[in-house]
Amino acid sequence: MRLFIAIILPGKLCGEIEGVKDKLDLEGVKTTVDSHITLQFLGDVEQKDLSLLKKNLGGVTFSKFNLTFGETNLVPSEQFFDRVHIEFKEDNGLDSLHKLHLQIKSATKGVGKEESRGFLPHVTLARVKFVKDKAHFVSEAKKINFSGKSFAVDEFYLIESVLTEKGPEYTMLGRYGSR
Repeated sequence: MRLFIAIILPGKLCGEIEGVKDKLDLEGVKTTVDSHITLQFLGDVEQKDLSLLKKNLGGVTFSKFNLTFGETNLVPSEQFFDRVHIEFKEDNGLDSLHKLHLQIKSATKGVGKEESRGFLPHVTLARVKFVKDKAHFVSEAKKINFSGKSFAVDEFYLIESVLTEKGPEYTMLGRYGSR
């Protein structure tokens, strides 16, 4: 099973984000299916490891916290990009998110793929293979502004991702709340 752990954005905020994705929906661009923050990508995990993984994730403790959106960015740079992200404001909420990530990383040690990249929390809006009119795309992406919008984080999910021709299909395997 292909698994990851994520925070799902609240419904109203997801709706607002979905509403702006049409600005990016051009040939060569694939907008994302949903709006989430990946805390840990595990990749392929054997079924036999699932119950221990769920138990370990159940031991993660955190208090509810708020996250605030920062800028929308073309990644890795405005000149050479393959993704559009919304990043987060540096504040206490972001500190809490990093602490939650570290607990999850510890709880998942030895399960699935060891993540070699650093943790850069974000919400992916689109993945870009090519765009015909780069200047227009960059201009439209820069108009997307969620900076300053906040939301509460009081749970995270263990999610199975099945890749299909139409895109990933997600199944929630576990929900873990704040205490």
